[in-house]
Amino acid sequence: MLGCKDGRAWCVAALVLGGCSADSIEVDANDGSSSGTDGGDPAGTDPDTAPSADDGPSGGGDPSTAGQAGFCGDGVVDGDEECDGSDLNGESCEGMGGDGTLTCTGDCTFELCDCTWGGAPPTCVPPVCGNGVVESGEECDGTDLDGQSCDEMGAVGILACDDDCTFDTCDCIWEGEPPTCGPPVCGNGWVEDGEACDGSIEGSDGWVPTCTDLLMAPHAGEPACASDCTYDTSGCTLCGNGIVDDGEACDGDGPTCSELGLGVGVAACTAACELDVSACTLCGNGVVDDGEACDGAAIPTTCSDQGFLLGTLSCDNACGLDLSGCSTCGDGIVSGEEPCDPTVPGLCLCSESCIEDAQSCIAVMMSEILYAPLADPDAKPGQWIELHNPAATPWDLQGCVFTGDLGIDTFDIDTPLVIEAGGYATLGSGTELELGFTPDFPMPIGVGLFNDGDLVTLTCDGVVIDTVSYDDVAPWPAVAPGTSIALAVLDAGANDDGAAWCSGATAYGPGHLGTPGAANDCP
Repeated sequence: MLGCKDGRAWCVAALVLGGCSADSIEVDANDGSSSGTDGGDPAGTDPDTAPSADDGPSGGGDPSTAGQAGFCGDGVVDGDEECDGSDLNGESCEGMGGDGTLTCTGDCTFELCDCTWGGAPPTCVPPVCGNGVVESGEECDGTDLDGQSCDEMGAVGILACDDDCTFDTCDCIWEGEPPTCGPPVCGNGWVEDGEACDGSIEGSDGWVPTCTDLLMAPHAGEPACASDCTYDTSGCTLCGNGIVDDGEACDGDGPTCSELGLGVGVAACTAACELDVSACTLCGNGVVDDGEACDGAAIPTTCSDQGFLLGTLSCDNACGLDLSGCSTCGDGIVSGEEPCDPTVPGLCLCSESCIEDAQSCIAVMMSEILYAPLADPDAKPGQWIELHNPAATPWDLQGCVFTGDLGIDTFDIDTPLVIEAGGYATLGSGTELELGFTPDFPMPIGVGLFNDGDLVTLTCDGVVIDTVSYDDVAPWPAVAPGTSIALAVLDAGANDDGAAWCSGATAYGPGHLGTPGAANDCP
């Protein structure tokens, strides 16, 4: 058994070095003597445990060496120790750039397992900037950019990493933002010191030079910005500057064909400042030249010469004859100056010389209407319309169209319906008993006239012949069922005026009053 003497520090050192057992040594505070707790030899005479004269601190050697430099376990950081016991040499997890609690291991080195960096789980090893691997707390490390780039940041350029493992964005350029660091870079789109332009021709102050500006003389074309950020004037040219320079036939607007002795028109000037006279022609000079049938007002022939009876020839833009104004009466085509053709149906009679007879034009009008039938005022059967032809010529209304207020009240006169000169014709809905007479043309089932007013139109050959918009209130006459309203003055221009109508007074059947198909009986 090793005896612990001459002070507590030596004994502690012996414990650390393994010379003394913690459970077998007692230290006397008064004289430094020790005795085994297990009843061993207090005099230290046990040959198995007695220290030799050559033993060090752990074998009972010189106790004055305890606490010297590099002695781990004495609670004092010395020598090459990072820490010793609770002495952390002023260091902490926070001082290392992390969070948590720093402790000391038994071999006097830092225990980092309770430190964390950047919220990452403990790794027991702090991040090392410069090892080429992005670790907790680092933005980047060498060429490891952790998946980031200028593009990812919404910019263009090349992202780099600084020596402190943070991003170097000097070569990143954000849209609308000039470079913030680094030397001028040709090609980054910003005009910097020493550059005339960069990408576009626009300078740093917004100035956009022209070829004339750069060459100090009138030039056409557009300058460009070269790849070395200098002006490129290779696109500049004298052609297009509006001045006829040496070697150019023209520049800008071309001369007239007349000035060139090439007839009429205007010569063009090409992009190469050469004359294009393809638009020059003799046609239009007012002279019938070789190859021309006419020229403007110079027309050496007539419609008659061309085999037509009527019309006037004209000259087209190509100095050819325009025969559209010529016609032959009776050929079945209304053309040229013909107002009509006797073989083509029209609204007026046409003579054999294609002259229209104004007195014969269709002038049929609606002259009498019964809209409230006797049997049932609200029913359609029993309703009728009378037409009058005041002209001296009979007219066949086949093909004409009647239209009411509603689309369902539209119908064609699809069979011959001739109204003699000065005569009448009737259109009616229902039987002879319901109408009180037999109509000249039966109105289709479903077509009706409204009792409280309606708009009725007769159209022939696309032309509105007559329109009546009647009503059942003053000035229109108020009529009982079975009684017509009749036009007092047979004038198509007056039949929209309610005051021009009267109530039918002549009986034409049991309970019916009116004059269908005959002269009206208005007073």
